[in-house]
Amino acid sequence: MPVWTLKPVAAATYIPLVELNQNFDSYAYGGDVLTRGIVTYVDSNGFMIQNGSGAYTGIYVYTGYKSYPSVQKGDVVEVYGYPKYYNGLRELSVNPTYGEYYSVVGAAEVPQPAVIPTADYDRPEYQSVLVKFVDAKITGRYDSWYTKLWIDDGSGEAYIFSSSSLPSTLEPGAKFKYFVGVVYVYRNSYEVLPVEYQLYNPAVKVTDVEYYAFMEEVPTRVRATVFNSGSTASNVSFSATFDGVQVYSAEFTLLPGESKVVEFYVVPQSTGSHTLTIIAEESEKIVPVNVIPNPYQLSYGLTPYYERLYNKEMANVTPLYENLTWVVGELTSCGVSLGDLESRIQWINGTMEEIKREYSLYNTLKGLLIQQNPYRNAYYYPVMVHIRKAAMMSRDVMKELEFVLPILHSTYEQVKPICHAPAPGNETPANQTNATPSTNVTIKITKVLIDASHGQYYNPTKTDQNGMATLIENIKNELGWIVDINTEPITYEKLKDYDVLIITNPSQDITDGEAQAIQEFVENGGGLFILGESYYGHVYYKSLNKVVGKYGIQFNNDELMDDDMNTGRKWFPLVGIYNLDHPAMKFLSADHQMYYNGDTLTVSGSVTWLVRGYETAYSEDRDGNIVYEKGSKPIIAAAVEAGQGRIVAYGSSRAISDAYYGHYINTNWPFVKGVLLWLAHQE
Repeated sequence: MPVWTLKPVAAATYIPLVELNQNFDSYAYGGDVLTRGIVTYVDSNGFMIQNGSGAYTGIYVYTGYKSYPSVQKGDVVEVYGYPKYYNGLRELSVNPTYGEYYSVVGAAEVPQPAVIPTADYDRPEYQSVLVKFVDAKITGRYDSWYTKLWIDDGSGEAYIFSSSSLPSTLEPGAKFKYFVGVVYVYRNSYEVLPVEYQLYNPAVKVTDVEYYAFMEEVPTRVRATVFNSGSTASNVSFSATFDGVQVYSAEFTLLPGESKVVEFYVVPQSTGSHTLTIIAEESEKIVPVNVIPNPYQLSYGLTPYYERLYNKEMANVTPLYENLTWVVGELTSCGVSLGDLESRIQWINGTMEEIKREYSLYNTLKGLLIQQNPYRNAYYYPVMVHIRKAAMMSRDVMKELEFVLPILHSTYEQVKPICHAPAPGNETPANQTNATPSTNVTIKITKVLIDASHGQYYNPTKTDQNGMATLIENIKNELGWIVDINTEPITYEKLKDYDVLIITNPSQDITDGEAQAIQEFVENGGGLFILGESYYGHVYYKSLNKVVGKYGIQFNNDELMDDDMNTGRKWFPLVGIYNLDHPAMKFLSADHQMYYNGDTLTVSGSVTWLVRGYETAYSEDRDGNIVYEKGSKPIIAAAVEAGQGRIVAYGSSRAISDAYYGHYINTNWPFVKGVLLWLAHQE
């Protein structure tokens, strides 16, 4: 137990939890209060206490971010804290700096949960109270690294949130005998955090449902498996409904240990989201399905649409492709190697040939149908697919042409004076040959490699907010560079073909061999952008320092905090002190602020700082010890030249991800853009 929790009780009036909650607006922000309750729920930032059962008996006690309070369920705790709201949640904030404390003074039975309808879960009186739902059915489920459930006892849905994945048996259609949880408020939205539950477990169960695809007005075969896990034979009543309308029913007998596959057909009448419900005795499965348009019906209207799209796209593509053919011929005759563009130009040529083939097939099939019926104005699906493919490929070719043509023409303008130098007086001397001089130029495009081979949490292979779609698009569109993703062990042979390597905080060790390969890459002229994380995100500082430590940069196992300049919590600080004299900072201004969540750096030698925290910023380690004090303006980004190459270290991998609706990458992009150009020696 922390020493500060043993602080003697100050002179204060004891306020029962029910009175405190019922009159919370009167107590909130008015000074510390003293109360007492039994611990019902504990997390890393605080705990819930309750005095009695039912409405207004509970409250959340906030003890600090990742404070891991020294209490457990059943402890009787005395709390002297500051009543306030946090995003709609009534809480008592305990900060020993202000003389506030909590103290375990005994033990008792955890209060019984209040039995309430699922529809009442979001009533304010049940905040931080143990509640119990009876006979509630699971109506929906969503999974990521967490699980969301929606349950309903017939009165209306309640929303369940678990920060860890819940068992797969908690699927739509399953029914709780009871569900106990505590009511929490997150960002002004109510949710119930699981404590304990029990499902009904009928002997006869629907164990599996198989189908291929649901299409509008097309019979879809469904196969449902029913299993009898009981010890006696069962007469099973089976039914299936689609949006509440029965589509099939049957009765059959299942012996102990026997399973049966029931096959039936569903004919959806409309597209979009629908619900298939299958019931066998007391077992129920709810299957959300998406009905897609009938492709044969769809093709009637889409065929002329894709033909118009093809004609429109090719009207733009054709002159650009002719221009490409011409400029490539000119450059080749001047001895220019297409270099990094060669594979792209080969792809364009091959795709243009494929477009011609697809359009030829379309015209042939279309002609055959017109011969059969000269008045036909719509075509079957097999005809539509060819014109659609041609139209879509023409769009792809257009994108590639828009990328390669400016580079080809820029190169041509550079070599044109050498390759096509005019003869004096615009005449060809008798001793001058018609051979075009070779320029020995190779087209080179800056290439970036983003590592995803070390289990990074912020990872370019992800498609959610932890991915890097915005970063990659910005690099391609604004800088015109090529971006590749690495999923294999890092070697110098792989790195030497790239200009810049980006490594976000790894969760798996960078090996000694990989560190040496990265160092060789940098010292031979490469650029390294290496990013850390907060201790909460498990900064792999040892691996990161294995790479950059020899150059005077150390990632610290801490987290930058700022009580004043932040985006809602101190561990989500804003940063904005820049070394604007450095060329990597040319897109930043003194008043620009960036979202940040990460560690700090310690630098030495010839390392130059780039970004610091504000005067109000400080950093803490995992145990809450201060690493950098307020006023020290901790360094979070730094740059150094190493051999022929360059390194920029930044304490936040989250900063280049799509996290928090893109606020991180969008506010950090002016910094990142300048850094990448500097690393590629293009400042």
